[in-house]
Amino acid sequence: EEVPGGLAGRRVLVVDDEPVIRRVIQRMLEHQGATVATAGNLNAARLLLTPAHDVVLLDQTLGRERGLDLLPDLRAAAPQTRVLFFSGEPVGPAEVSLVDGVVAKPVRGAALVDAIRQVLD
Repeated sequence: EEVPGGLAGRRVLVVDDEPVIRRVIQRMLEHQGATVATAGNLNAARLLLTPAHDVVLLDQTLGRERGLDLLPDLRAAAPQTRVLFFSGEPVGPAEVSLVDGVVAKPVRGAALVDAIRQVLD
């Protein structure tokens, strides 16, 4: 569904190890006007880290990797970029304090767009 104000002009990096989730989220965000890049693991994500991204949607668990392990590189490469943990598991207070927000999986399109807009406003 279309969200008023959408995400036109916003650049989002989606880091998730599930190809289906990456595709669905990419389509959902592009439908709202965002430009979306995707990565399936931390190495691929590191190659895409740039200040050009407004938001990184970061899966908490990427196979054997932890999304948290990307944060130091991300903060160094793009200190202004907002980070939303994207997780199907509970996120502890220590982890919550390291990111700009948490989005629980599964997520509806409108809720995801709202969460992204909140961290950008």
